[in-house]
Amino acid sequence: MPSTSTQADKIFEYTAVAANVLRQVAAATDMPVFDTICTLVAAIVPIVQATKFQRARCSQIMEIIHQLLYFLTNLAISSEDIQSPKAIQDIFQFAMILQKIDACLREQQDLGTIKQLFKQSELVAQLKRCETELTTVLNQFKTIQGASFNPTVQEFDTEIDKYHQELLEILSSQSMTDNRSSIEWSSINSSLASLALSPASPQIFFGRDTELKGLVESLCKLPARAVILGPGGIGKTALALAVLHDSLVTDKYQVQNFISCDSAYTSDLLLERTALSLGLKMSRGVQGMIVRHLSAGPSCLMIWDNFESPWEPIENRKKVEEFLALIAEIPHVSILLTMRGAERPSNIQWTRPFLPPLTPLSSSAAYETFVEIVDEVQDDHEIYQLLNLTDNLPLAVHLIANIASSEGLSNTFERWNSEKTNLLSAGYDKHSNLELSIMLSLSSPRMLASPRAAELLDLMSLLPDGISDIDLQQSNLPILDILHCKIVLIRSALAYVDQTGKLKVLAPIREYLQTSKPLSPLLVQHLQAHFIDLLKLWTQFMDKSSVGDGIIPRIGSNLGNLHSIFSYGLRSKGDIVKETAEGIILLNGFNLTMNRGLMPLMLSLPEILPMINDHTLHGQYVISSLQSEVFYTLPDATKSIAEARNHFKVIGDLEAEAQLCNVAAGHFGYTQEDSKLANQFYDDALALAERCDSQTEQVRALTGHAAQQWKSGNPGQGRELARKAYKIAAASGLIRGQCDGIRWQALCTEALGDFNSALQVLQKGKELVLTAGLHTGGFEGLILNLEGEIYNLKTEYSRARKVHEQILSQTSVIMSPLQHADAVLNIAMLDIATGVSANIVLEKLENATSIYQAANYFRGVPQCQYAAAELELREGRLAEAHTTFQQLFDKFQPIDHQIACLCLLRLADTRHLPEKHRETAHWSTVFLAYSLLPLSRDLLAVYQALQCFGNVLLWHGAHDEAFNVLSTALEGFSLMDVHKHRAECMQAIGDIHSSNGEYSKAAEIWAQARPLFEQSQQSRSVADISERIENSKKAVETSSNLS
Repeated sequence: MPSTSTQADKIFEYTAVAANVLRQVAAATDMPVFDTICTLVAAIVPIVQATKFQRARCSQIMEIIHQLLYFLTNLAISSEDIQSPKAIQDIFQFAMILQKIDACLREQQDLGTIKQLFKQSELVAQLKRCETELTTVLNQFKTIQGASFNPTVQEFDTEIDKYHQELLEILSSQSMTDNRSSIEWSSINSSLASLALSPASPQIFFGRDTELKGLVESLCKLPARAVILGPGGIGKTALALAVLHDSLVTDKYQVQNFISCDSAYTSDLLLERTALSLGLKMSRGVQGMIVRHLSAGPSCLMIWDNFESPWEPIENRKKVEEFLALIAEIPHVSILLTMRGAERPSNIQWTRPFLPPLTPLSSSAAYETFVEIVDEVQDDHEIYQLLNLTDNLPLAVHLIANIASSEGLSNTFERWNSEKTNLLSAGYDKHSNLELSIMLSLSSPRMLASPRAAELLDLMSLLPDGISDIDLQQSNLPILDILHCKIVLIRSALAYVDQTGKLKVLAPIREYLQTSKPLSPLLVQHLQAHFIDLLKLWTQFMDKSSVGDGIIPRIGSNLGNLHSIFSYGLRSKGDIVKETAEGIILLNGFNLTMNRGLMPLMLSLPEILPMINDHTLHGQYVISSLQSEVFYTLPDATKSIAEARNHFKVIGDLEAEAQLCNVAAGHFGYTQEDSKLANQFYDDALALAERCDSQTEQVRALTGHAAQQWKSGNPGQGRELARKAYKIAAASGLIRGQCDGIRWQALCTEALGDFNSALQVLQKGKELVLTAGLHTGGFEGLILNLEGEIYNLKTEYSRARKVHEQILSQTSVIMSPLQHADAVLNIAMLDIATGVSANIVLEKLENATSIYQAANYFRGVPQCQYAAAELELREGRLAEAHTTFQQLFDKFQPIDHQIACLCLLRLADTRHLPEKHRETAHWSTVFLAYSLLPLSRDLLAVYQALQCFGNVLLWHGAHDEAFNVLSTALEGFSLMDVHKHRAECMQAIGDIHSSNGEYSKAAEIWAQARPLFEQSQQSRSVADISERIENSKKAVETSSNLS
């Protein structure tokens, strides 16, 4: 522990420097978790420097953080283990502890002196726990890097500047990949958008001039829709790539996208692969997002390779063809597919004349291909002997040529004859020459000299996505020198490295291996265990830290592999079946969170689970099924929930039972609309979570309870529950729990009419966005939406506009259509309220309406209709506006309180249609009654209804009653700090004083109202009330003169 203040200051300084160095490493390596760690450290250092709270302990904590940063930087530069699940877990744990420290110090900073006295022991205990946890993580990093690497603080004092300079030199002089053996950083934690990188043009390409010319000519005439058909190994992908890189095509199309569909076994995965190739994020409604993106973009060529993968399954075909038909309707987008077989997808007007299915190469083209690979050739006769064996099938030619290049022509021919004779004598007389070519490659001296390479190849037959070096090494496969085996496969032309750096095997070779060679269950089990570890890691940190998002691309880029591995596991016997079922449930949770829908293999589990004696697995299946209710419904959910609780009770797993109760509460609260039963389950979940000290499930239960209270019209209780949830989440480093706590605190506080306090809660949310690295998540958008809504309710239109314009700048019609449309509509409403030109408003309303309609958002269009009626009202078309308001109220009063209250506010306003005062009086009574309904939970609407009722009384000359009602409304608006309605009540009360001859009182209250109208940008009202003030002054002078 530092003994002096000077030493402590040095530690703070060195820690800040170490964080900056690590941040630069993070920028070079594309590891977002490092950036999050550095952001947290940067936030913690100034707080610790300024605080007197537990100064010595804080200094000791900073010393440990400093050492951890040093270890992390060294690990990032020199270690190949940084992407192992264990190392990732330790790094995530470090980030989570930093979040807890940050929350603890901020809470202490926000407390007053008295509260600090009561809370001091609790905060000290939190810091002590954090120090202990940091020490544990530090020891784990020392273990990873070896005991010899154990620098002291004194060494840091003398070496940190030099070390910093060395790191900068390393970063500027060479890429990080040079320090990471053959493991490429770009493949470690890169976005799935890397799948969109187009493969290079084929370097060896002969004999397809006619087909190439025909396709290029077709594609140069917009719009083109073409399919390259043919059997496996015929060269469909090579032809498509030649087309893609042809100069006429690149000149014609501003954008070209090549999408591999090898592992896109469902329509959802096809959409995902397509979205990612376009740089779009996966979300609900992604199909519409793709269509809008392409429609709004420049001329584009879309190439889907191996399109038979998503199209062939009958259950996919209709959706796949519907998607393709939508793309085909875009006039400036051309389509090129490669597919096995001779059948094209229906419902598309394919460009004529059709390109015939590809046939084998001509003898001359096969010869040119062979010679290009073999290089040195002495005997053409031997070449033609070998080519006769390949049927001139391009893949077979490549395989045989690669064998001949290393073994010689004669030896290759002799081995072919020997292999074929052995097969025929064994009764295998139906093998194609392509299969024989593959078999010959498998038995080549190069492969025989490296038998482990054959094992790796067998495993690759199960991996349509391919596999990165990281996963090859971290999966602990029982294959010695695995990277050498990879090189052997590449040199034998049995595998290749794709544009993302992954090792892949062509589909014909994979299919041959799957049907001809039994796969080692041990290899599959090792790889499956590795991927399940990654899924567990993501699940562990999903709620606890935003840094867990860093592992999403690694899992997402292996979805096809996971489906293939788990399908193999379900067909197997023994323990692997149980592990497979666990993996399917974990992957289903991942898919649901990522908006990818149901994991299809979940539907196979009901047949498998009765054969597995595992209580945890049975219970987790029910939890996952309840979470999937949008896509799949349990036959008897109530019975399944009861059975799952029994499973967890048998093994005493209180946390899992609490999780089940939370999910069951959501089922009954939202799917079944049974609030009473939902609250019972939340109570059970909270009690169980407290017994096993599970902060995650406590927070889920409390926020779920808060949501139910808000929904049931009890925002006060909801706010207290949300506050408690936030407090637990902050102390435990549960980022998503803090987000939910803030969200429900703000919503409940808003419903209580305490707008300024709600804004303070949202400010906490903004700080959380900064420290936890949530800039790109949905939480920031949620915070901004609520902030804009509250400023609008307060009638602070200029501030509301700034917020909604910020949302508009961060969204787009393509990436986030509904959020973008909401921002456009909100700005249009602000334009109406502040007197912007009607033409400008109408253009925005038309824009928002078209987006809502395209997205099939049922609530958006009526909101636009309401806004249009507001504009008509402002422009003096009162009857038309009233008709729309009444129609919307009749439609939405049972289902949408917000729209209903907005309509009633206009229908009950005496300033509109004064000749129909009886009708206005009726609507003011309806408005007051409706706003007081228990489920309305809108205090602002109550005071607005009172204001309308007071104005009706004033209209009818009941001045005393009107004064009392309007004063009550004014008091409410003042507490809520709603400027425009306060000013309107003051104006009406001033009118009462004026009618009673109390001109001075009238002038005084009108003078107080004027700045409120100014603050809400009501220029007409400002001019009107200024005129009233002048008239009242004249009346006072006249009265004085008469006296």
